[in-house]
Amino acid sequence: MSARPELPAALPIGPQEPVEVPFWEGLRDGELRMQHCGGCDLWIWAPSWICPSCHAFDPPWRKVEPHGRVYSWTETFHAFPASQEFRDALPYVTALVELPQAGGRRLLGIVTGEAPVLIGTPVTAWVQPASELTGGWPVLRWTTDTEVTE
Repeated sequence: MSARPELPAALPIGPQEPVEVPFWEGLRDGELRMQHCGGCDLWIWAPSWICPSCHAFDPPWRKVEPHGRVYSWTETFHAFPASQEFRDALPYVTALVELPQAGGRRLLGIVTGEAPVLIGTPVTAWVQPASELTGGWPVLRWTTDTEVTE
């Protein structure tokens, strides 16, 4: 498996609202966490103070298995003016990953490694540790399962 590059974080990074804190704390603990409503069994993303389905307050956070499939993806070859910090990482792939264990909710993230990415490609999340490069917060990344098993 090729080394996972340390990539900068897309700004802003870290919790922007208090409701997001458990997600970021989960990454610090090496876990992927999402909200799950016990009232109606709905997985919730983006973080919310109430369930959008049954309106229960403060849905709890649960650990989610960090495995999914690529729902959509794009490859970036050009560093745009607002993202010059990615210049040394070009090209990079950003994927929208569907998590079957979380009711099919989808999370966006950068895919690392050398294996090709296609729609339906199985991927596993990993947590890039907090560093100055990531604004002091851990960052969720994806790698293809073929990279994980090699």
